[in-house]
Amino acid sequence: MAVVRWDPWSELDQLQRDVSELFNRRMQPARTARPAMDAFRTDKGTVIRLDVPGFSPDEVQVSVNEGVLTLSGARTSESEAEEGNWIRRERASSSFERSVVLPKGIDVDAITASVNNGVLEVVVPHPAEQQPRQINVTSAGGSGRPSDATVDVESRESASGTS
Repeated sequence: MAVVRWDPWSELDQLQRDVSELFNRRMQPARTARPAMDAFRTDKGTVIRLDVPGFSPDEVQVSVNEGVLTLSGARTSESEAEEGNWIRRERASSSFERSVVLPKGIDVDAITASVNNGVLEVVVPHPAEQQPRQINVTSAGGSGRPSDATVDVESRESASGTS
């Protein structure tokens, strides 16, 4: 069995490197976060809630592009202290972005969003239900008068249960 000598100074050096690395990471100018999100259905539509503590409504963006709802925000930190010098700075610039695929048939103009007590709430109304349509069937022969037959037609999406 080999005897290994313990060197307390090397342990202290490692601790100092770890603490320096921790502070260097914390002092980076911007962090991207993935805020917690809840989504649930109500009679009005689907409600999406996203934690955005410290973000004001003008720092949050809600957009829809090609059926994808994107919730994002960016906040910059103050560049200088009004009086004195910074001793510790943990509230650096930060940003976030979350995306949700919307079902087909959503009225984008009816989507609402608000920020209250650090929570972004987006309400996406339910898509309009597609109703079966009746299509008159006419004779393909030369008589030119429509036949009495009708056919009930249901869209493919509502027939398969997706919307």
